[in-house]
Order: sequence, then structure tokens, then C-alpha cells
Amino acid sequence: MAPSATLKPTPKKALLCLHGAGSSGPIFKIQLARIRLALKHDFDFVFATAPNPSIAGPGMQLFAGAGPFYRWFSPDTGAGEIGISSLHASVRSAVDLWEAGKKDPEAEIVGVLGFSQGAVAATLLMWQQQGGEIPWLPKLQFGVFICSDLTEEVTRWLNEQAVKRGEGNAILRQPTLHLHGLKDPYLAKGRRMMAGHYDEASMVKIEFDGGHHCPNTPSDSGKAIAGIRQIACAVPVAC
Repeated sequence: MAPSATLKPTPKKALLCLHGAGSSGPIFKIQLARIRLALKHDFDFVFATAPNPSIAGPGMQLFAGAGPFYRWFSPDTGAGEIGISSLHASVRSAVDLWEAGKKDPEAEIVGVLGFSQGAVAATLLMWQQQGGEIPWLPKLQFGVFICSDLTEEVTRWLNEQAVKRGEGNAILRQPTLHLHGLKDPYLAKGRRMMAGHYDEASMVKIEFDGGHHCPNTPSDSGKAIAGIRQIACAVPVAC
């Protein structure tokens, strides 16, 4: 065995990871395997599972037998108080579990990575935190959004809350990275989401030659990995 002095230290930074609709934390961990491997010395990855049962999401043929599946927003709870409270509870459970078991007591969650509906959930969390809410959530200093969905009810709720704050629309000011698959059938929705809720001066946009899935070819995942490092370095504590 190699001397311990040659071992890479445990990452002091972590990313909260939110899966898409009709998936789960364990499935998302597999979907992010290539990115996680490349960034294993940069970040730990904290996977939360959504609270609402669901059928398998789009593009989940490989995971057809890997249920149960979940979604962040359901037709029953939506973006109302009950739905958002359930989202908070699921995320808090994952954060608390990671905090209790982390190898380095100084390690901290510094950002969030969301796919599809998980990107919508991540945006909601970041925007609430930007307004001084959810004090239990570690400071999410940047966001990475892959093939973001657009949930009309969530957008409506965010903008209604923004008006109550005296703002025109719910706009995130933190650095954000937006990864869009050019063959994604939901690309137009992702672009609308990007245009409606993020500060253009603080965002990085990357397009890759794929569909509604995490970048998984060497070329596409290479773009994603470089982009994540770039956006993380926009925040000194995360670089």
C-alpha cells in the first residue's frame, strides 16, 4: 500500500445534487459517474432523493428496474406550502446525513447541481436562500443546471414571491452554469428557464451534442467538467 502521505486529501467542498423527475438519488449518482470521477479530488457529492412517488422519467430505459422513482413537484402538492415543505424536508435529510458522516469536519457544501426538474428545485432553493430563508441550508454559492426543465407553477410562485419582496421577477444573482443538450426535446423550456430566472452577467452557458441526459461522452463531459471548475472558481471559497 502506498504511504499515506501520497494519498489525495478528502475534498473540503461538496455539491448538493438533485435528480430529475422520475429518478432518485442513487440513480443520479450513476448518471453523474463520469463527472464525479473527474472531480473526485475537487468535490464530494451529496445526493438527495425527492419526496413524491413517480413513474420513471424520460430517457430512463436503462433504469427501468431500478425504482422506486420520485419527483420534486407533483400535481397534488405543486409549488405550494406543502410541496415546498416536502422538498425542504428531503434536502435537509440528505444534508444532515452527509454532515453527520463526513470524513473532514471542515468540509462544507458550497454549491448545488441539478438535472431537469432537479434544476428547477435547485433554483427555488437558491432563490429562497438569497432572500434570507431556509437558514439550515448550507450556503449555495453557485449552481450547475443540466438540461433544466421549466415548471410553470414554480415560475409563477417564484415571481409572485418576488413581487412581495419588491422585485419584478425572481432572479438569481449567484454564479450559475447552464448545460444544454442540443438534441434535448425540452431545450426550448430550458432556455426559457435560463432567460427568466438568472442574472445574465453571472451565468456561463455551455451547449453539448446530446439529448435530455447528463453529458456522458468524453467530449461532452469534458465541457461540463471544465465548466463546473470555471463556475466554482467564480466563488473564491469554492475554487
